[in-house]
Amino acid sequence: MKKNTCLVYILLLVFSCSPILLMAQEAAGAKKNTPDLYQKLQRGDRVTIVLKNQVSYTGIIKSIINDKIELDISYDDSVLKGSISFQDKDIASITSRISLTPEEKERILKLKETQPEAAPSSEAPAPTKVKTETAPVEESAPSQEFLLALLTRFPPGENWNQDVYSKITSKNTFARTEEEKEFYNQYIFWQQAVELKQKLNRKDFYSNYPQQDGWGESKYQELLTKYARTGVPLNADEQGFINNYKLWQMARAEFEEEKAAQAEKEKKEQQKNPPVPESATPPPEENK
Repeated sequence: MKKNTCLVYILLLVFSCSPILLMAQEAAGAKKNTPDLYQKLQRGDRVTIVLKNQVSYTGIIKSIINDKIELDISYDDSVLKGSISFQDKDIASITSRISLTPEEKERILKLKETQPEAAPSSEAPAPTKVKTETAPVEESAPSQEFLLALLTRFPPGENWNQDVYSKITSKNTFARTEEEKEFYNQYIFWQQAVELKQKLNRKDFYSNYPQQDGWGESKYQELLTKYARTGVPLNADEQGFINNYKLWQMARAEFEEEKAAQAEKEKKEQQKNPPVPESATPPPEENK
């Protein structure tokens, strides 16, 4: 009797554990069947999917089931709302994007409400060909006045820098503010403006420490040991030269380069337009 009771208990235990084991096997199988393309992704991530036919879509991941991923494109398509699914065999790459804040999502939805609704369609939204976005480049080089004015409009710092440009680039065009659009379109010139301003600052610094007044490597070495030799501390100009000696060296190199370029330019102009020699004065005629 006791043997029969034990047998019943064992059978009950086996049957009760079977569903749990089956669920664990299914979960393990699902994880195993998930493509490597999706391994580091999770629900709520904002990504750009590039298909093998070079068509791209940006959206927020709604789900990843086996070999299929579903994106909510409501915040990244300029008109449409809804989601679209893709299979891993059709995907060339997936790139992570910066997540949208709740405020940005609300602003995008309000913007869409002011636009006419798109005609309903059971088909996927019109594909967009992948293209690299670059700021427009003018044929002629911008003037110094234009660059400095641009720098006044977008002063380098926390609000305007390379990281801010990257964040703007990751946004859909219609989600950018007017100020962000202007900065994005002028970014190449903005970089040139930053370099120009730095160069002008170096030029000003160099003009305060001209070589003809004795400023240079020998002066630098002398000032390094001045206090130890004489006990006299450096004055403000001397300390400024010591602290920014590398800046002075760079400015000097740029000065010499500009000087050589100017000399070469003048030489070429002289070769193109050589001075006209004065005509020889004929000797006076002899009196016959």
